[in-house]
Amino acid sequence: MAALSNSSEPSAQVAQRILEHTGGQPYMTMLLADRVRRAKADTPEGVDHVADLYLEAQRSQPRDLFLHIESFLFEQHADAFAALSTYLDLLEGKRDPAAREAPGTRLLLLSGLMRFRGGRLEVKGPIFKRFFDAEWARRAISRLATRDAERARPSLWIPSSRKRLCVFNTGGTIGMVRRGNEVRPPEDQAEFLRNYAHIEEIADIDFQQLFNLDSVNVSPLEWVHIAKAIHERRDWGYSGFVVAHGTDTLAHTASAVAFALGPHLSFPVVFTGSQTTADVRHGDAHTNMLRSCLVALQPIPEVVICFGNHVLRGCRAQKRDEHSFDGFESPTFPPLADIQETVEVHRARLRPLPEPLEDIELRAEFASGILMAQLTPGLEPDFYWHSLRATDEEGRRRCQGVVLQTLGAGNVVSVEPFSFLDFVDEAIRDGIPVLVTSPYAWQSGPDQQFSPAKAPLELGAISSGLMTSAAAVTKFRWAVAQVKRSQISGSHSPKNLIAEVSSIMKKDLVGELTPSDLHLPKANREEMPWPKEVIGES
Repeated sequence: MAALSNSSEPSAQVAQRILEHTGGQPYMTMLLADRVRRAKADTPEGVDHVADLYLEAQRSQPRDLFLHIESFLFEQHADAFAALSTYLDLLEGKRDPAAREAPGTRLLLLSGLMRFRGGRLEVKGPIFKRFFDAEWARRAISRLATRDAERARPSLWIPSSRKRLCVFNTGGTIGMVRRGNEVRPPEDQAEFLRNYAHIEEIADIDFQQLFNLDSVNVSPLEWVHIAKAIHERRDWGYSGFVVAHGTDTLAHTASAVAFALGPHLSFPVVFTGSQTTADVRHGDAHTNMLRSCLVALQPIPEVVICFGNHVLRGCRAQKRDEHSFDGFESPTFPPLADIQETVEVHRARLRPLPEPLEDIELRAEFASGILMAQLTPGLEPDFYWHSLRATDEEGRRRCQGVVLQTLGAGNVVSVEPFSFLDFVDEAIRDGIPVLVTSPYAWQSGPDQQFSPAKAPLELGAISSGLMTSAAAVTKFRWAVAQVKRSQISGSHSPKNLIAEVSSIMKKDLVGELTPSDLHLPKANREEMPWPKEVIGES
């Protein structure tokens, strides 16, 4: 105030307006105050004009703090994509600003663009938010992808007998490194590869840490992040992708990415994890990482989970053990490959290759507002009625779908006061799709024996059928999002959302349901044609 004017009252108003623009960021406050002083602006409106002129000049040629922030973000190759994606999600309201472990958060804080205040992540001030807006974030992500593509391009034409793999670390036990008594994520590619140096013996490895989260904290936002990262790099000359991930939700993420990338996938995407960290010499981290890289070099055009001795279809797998080195199983479909002296690929079990000109149609949307209810003996449905009927500030219904996780083969409690049938009935009458899942493989239809399983289906609920619980839940979120998108875009207007979601859930999209060819005699299955150029010498 003393520097701006000799009159205390106008100076207070001008100073207050400067702080409103800068959010109190010290350097930007000094810079804007100096420009206000030189322009002799003595009103809040004058400050607004000076700020507008400054932003206009910065957009044509960034300087000062804006240039520093932008340059700093782009210099951090390993985390820049994650940070920019998280930043865009925050601006668009797709991520909770109170989530301290969001991908790239540390880089956003170090850059000076954002800060934590009141337990929430926020842009440091309005003038920063106006310059670093959503359009800037999209351009920055595009620039980053273009820059990385240019870096990768030479290896697409330089003759080499070595293949290239892209390895993503997303957190979990397999991605952790030990330093003294501390277990933490690796700082960069070099530190990660020091733990898994042997994988560079079989291929050239491009490593990137997408984010670092315990898998229980991996949400649909991270599913989208992984799928987009793979999709953007699909033409960079990689033979395949490996995703290191925590084991608790590994099957969920693998299923979700399979649905997001769709049926036109032509290369392997291999998810893996471990029960021990890499420093445990007798553990499974080194084995699973090396085997996953070997699998990523095979002609397997699918999203798979490599764990222990088997390669399982991602949307068919589930975790079965917390400690065993063979901790995943595929209860309704045999392994796609077995790891013995060599990787033995069972070609007849693979999905067919897409046509040469069929590119991946990325559909990486998953519905929010899905109510999950784990049915247990004595659970009162009254606890869930409020969630079913809740609305947002604009009066729109928050619940977009319901998943009932049953204890048996789709049996829903039907005896009062614990019956969920009225709950199912009201949801469906309100146009809310209801999915009934089971920890066991089961098939709905006329052969369903027990009335507790028949009753919700007769009301209009959707059965998960032969899908695992992980695949059913992720596909349900994906299906609801696809129908909602088609309604909004106007490209298709289904008369009944439930019918559309049900139709999608009953279709085999990426091998989550048993295909008809499995009903062929074994001899015929083994003789199914497979292009020689895909089989190679294996």
